[in-house]
Amino acid sequence: MSLTPEACAAIHWDVIVVGTGMGGATVGYDLARRGRKVLFVEKGPFLHAGFAAAPAGLNEQIVRPATAPENALEPEAAERLAGGRWPHRVRARTNLGELNFRVPTGCVTGGSTAHYAAALERFSPQDFMPRSNFPDSDDSTLPEQWPVSYEEFEPHYRAAETLFRVRGTQDPLHSGGDSVLLEPPRLSPRDAHLLQEFAASGLHPYRVHVGCDFVRDCDGCPHGPCERNCKRDAAWTCLIPALIEHGAFVYPDCEVTRINASATVADGIICRQGDTEQVLTSEAVVLAAGAFASPVLLLKSDSPDWPRGIGNQHDLVGRNLMFHGGDFVAIGPDEPLS
Repeated sequence: MSLTPEACAAIHWDVIVVGTGMGGATVGYDLARRGRKVLFVEKGPFLHAGFAAAPAGLNEQIVRPATAPENALEPEAAERLAGGRWPHRVRARTNLGELNFRVPTGCVTGGSTAHYAAALERFSPQDFMPRSNFPDSDDSTLPEQWPVSYEEFEPHYRAAETLFRVRGTQDPLHSGGDSVLLEPPRLSPRDAHLLQEFAASGLHPYRVHVGCDFVRDCDGCPHGPCERNCKRDAAWTCLIPALIEHGAFVYPDCEVTRINASATVADGIICRQGDTEQVLTSEAVVLAAGAFASPVLLLKSDSPDWPRGIGNQHDLVGRNLMFHGGDFVAIGPDEPLS
């Protein structure tokens, strides 16, 4: 039998994890397997619980109200949320001007990993020294180096590659040592030809590192949640094992509106499901709501100890947001390949 919101509020949790994406699900899983009493709180729906591959007993680890809350969203936003996507437009102020756009961000168990193509590459050691890569960026606040090094990250990269069952081949130009990789599936004749031609042209091709089991008839589920527990998203890989194997609970369709914190400790949250607001308490709070929502929540959680928002004594929370950069490359083979 699932936990009611009232029963959930009566429990003092060891850890409340805000968000169930790559960060939240992974750290929550690790804490749960170490014996911590963990509650995940997720703004989006628990779509994975309705898939055929969902394990028995999963519904018993879900916080559910006696009656489903009313949906007050506009039709377009409600449709996006039902599909596990962020329902609202995002307004942003950048050095390129004002933006108002739909973000390709997940709002569902698994977060954006429910929609990703499962490419799981490491950063290079050079990425930990960002200023050296952009010496002419005079208007940037890029630091000389991160406060942690690639060498400190490396054992965690290895653990993550093992946990997410990453497949591929070694990148011959990566200077940080070999990744922990399972064997990738056989290439199609077209892709094998391209790989061979790239190498013959003096390039250094390799098989992209992908968290996917490639079960029979797998297409990689690049456009939405995987229903077969094949693509290694954060829900299948971490959240569901934390619930089934280690007794954690998840509170879906529940939006965290505030983190309660003293000067040194975050010890609970205020959250809302429908018109019902609750206070949940814990020994610690893990904030993993994504690059957009996490700083918003910190800024909204102002208090006498944090008059400008939690951690915002230097007015940097919500600034220096990193967007994904990408290049599109067109390849023209000498003859038809498919």
